[in-house]
Amino acid sequence: MRTMNRLLFLLAAGLPSTSVIAAPQLNIACEVPMGSHVQYGSYPSERVQAQGAGLPEPAAHLTGPTTDGLTFLPTFVVNSDRTSVRVTWSETYSDVANRERSKSLGIPYCCAPPPSSTARVVLFSSEQISAVEASHGAATTLYSFFPNLGSAFISIHQHEPSGKSTRQLSLFSSCKYTWLSGK
Repeated sequence: MRTMNRLLFLLAAGLPSTSVIAAPQLNIACEVPMGSHVQYGSYPSERVQAQGAGLPEPAAHLTGPTTDGLTFLPTFVVNSDRTSVRVTWSETYSDVANRERSKSLGIPYCCAPPPSSTARVVLFSSEQISAVEASHGAATTLYSFFPNLGSAFISIHQHEPSGKSTRQLSLFSSCKYTWLSGK
């Protein structure tokens, strides 16, 4: 999970966070997203081991699905003109406790939540709201919200900078939907 949190931070780190959005229309507060990830290609560690052993680079292969998730709590705010969603990640109570424990032990804490970002709404209906966020060619994130079901689906598609592997993370979360202005 921490690996995916670092991935999420790296994805969001290069995105502008100064976008101004219209007045909020909908607030979506979700539980920690959980699901699975799949990778195709060869892991960097596999390539390093092969090189160290004088072996050829491993062939691309499918790995997974494996259980995965994020440890941060997502909150989404859909603007009133329905063109963008503000994405904000915050720590859980256990994250706060772990950060405080690390501080008391003098150990650097590894994983702060990623900065806020903005996703572009591509679908808005009473049953589903979908938004897409891209981070400079490294990854694409699809957020799909289902107000009538009280859930959200998050899919992150990412490629390794070397171009030797790709990852796909599929997550679901239970969410509370609060309409701040008319549907």
